[in-house]
Amino acid sequence: GCGCNRSASSRGCAQKGGLCILRELVLTGMRVVVTRPQPQAVATASRLREHGFEAIILPLTAIVAMPTTGFEPSAVSCIAVTSGNALRHANADLLQRLHHLPLFAVGNRTADEARKAGFSKVLSAIGDAGALASLVAEHTGAGDRVLYLCGATRRSEFESALAHLGRSVLAIETYATQMVVPEPDAAAVLKSADVVLVYAQSAALALNEIGVSGSSAAFVCISERVGQ
Repeated sequence: GCGCNRSASSRGCAQKGGLCILRELVLTGMRVVVTRPQPQAVATASRLREHGFEAIILPLTAIVAMPTTGFEPSAVSCIAVTSGNALRHANADLLQRLHHLPLFAVGNRTADEARKAGFSKVLSAIGDAGALASLVAEHTGAGDRVLYLCGATRRSEFESALAHLGRSVLAIETYATQMVVPEPDAAAVLKSADVVLVYAQSAALALNEIGVSGSSAAFVCISERVGQ
């Protein structure tokens, strides 16, 4: 794994940029490296500084948009989203053609992103993929087709849960997560850190390539899967 010795496994910790875990681990003034992609990295660093931490931005991944063509909105009855990235990186014309449909979001932050993108019929599951699948099933009928705006790399829980509940899923991949070339001083930055926040498996792989042996930092991962 990436060397993580503590992981933030709850969704709430992930959405707060790991701040709740940091309060347990470190004291004000410690150096925290944020490896998440932009623009989220800036927002997380800002929150860390507000709490008295020295935040260093070192993105190890980037979110890139994927082309979405040949889709007919009339083929689906609603939309589901498990990440704000799916909306931020979706084709503007595609979103415009979907605005009339109800949208179900995994949590409040994703729901806020949907409203910013122009959707007015938005419901939040305030939970995880299973909770979102249950919410979609509650508001749809058996055989309805759900448009899932998602990333190229994702876990299967949501789609499997919907299929189990009798709903078909059309997945449209609007973004991908890619490793980026680390900055020349990345190894030195990581070794001087007290805490490193790790948000994706691709970032964990990048850490392995950079080399973090000998670092005394606590590697705080967004989930146990990333920590492994």
